[in-house]
Amino acid sequence: MQFNLVRRDDSANITVVVDGEMLVADDQHPLFEEIVAKAVAGDESVADLFDTSRRAAAVLENLSDRVQVANSRVWVDQTEVDDVFADLLIDLLDEGTEDYQPYVNFLEKVYSNTSEGIRENLSRWLKAEAFSILPNGNILGYRGLNSDYTSKHAGPGIVNGVQVNGHLDNSVGNTLELPVELVEVNAAKGCASGLHVGTYDYASGWAGYGGVIVSVEVDPRHVRSVPYECASHKMRVSKYVVRDTITQKVDSRYADSYDDAEYDEYADDEYGDDYAY
Repeated sequence: MQFNLVRRDDSANITVVVDGEMLVADDQHPLFEEIVAKAVAGDESVADLFDTSRRAAAVLENLSDRVQVANSRVWVDQTEVDDVFADLLIDLLDEGTEDYQPYVNFLEKVYSNTSEGIRENLSRWLKAEAFSILPNGNILGYRGLNSDYTSKHAGPGIVNGVQVNGHLDNSVGNTLELPVELVEVNAAKGCASGLHVGTYDYASGWAGYGGVIVSVEVDPRHVRSVPYECASHKMRVSKYVVRDTITQKVDSRYADSYDDAEYDEYADDEYGDDYAY
């Protein structure tokens, strides 16, 4: 391996030759100093730092049979993923994330929701929110509630497997569902039936003075639509689990996992696994 590092008053660049391949980066590269350090140390793995797609392929290689990187693009089951999902991987790579399994789990669930329209809906919500992913691949959203943890609007629903009608109990740990056919899928309709999950700002607006905000866990497969109104800051889903009472947004890309067994407890009951209110 050979390298040439040039530093000037206002810029720097490095050229590295590994196995006959010439690789070039300037000081605007997010991993420039790491590249320099590996080149100086004679570490040939420095080549992986130049090319994002090469690095992405390397980290995903042993994590999934469904998720692949090819031609600088991310694919799931031979379907090229939306840019917002691919950009998330780039962010994780640039941040030096060590565990990519949550990202893989997330993508596999997104692309198990076979409707292209729903995936497009979900991508709009994710563009509106710097969202967090749980280790099981579920995403973190928020709800604004009354002070007693009931929903602002009344209606039918299923709470912990029991059908109810009224202001639904969103106490921490509860699982809420609604028959999927009752959840509006038309994104052009703003106010419509279904359980609404929002960004933190959206949820805090609904909580208002005296209300509470909770974080909720949503399996991407349970997202039904993202209304165009409110700049795509809310989505209608068919199931969620209430995680915690919070007073500020979770800023990390990854969040601690909720108990998967509790989340999936009602997944295969008589209502099926596509329900929420």
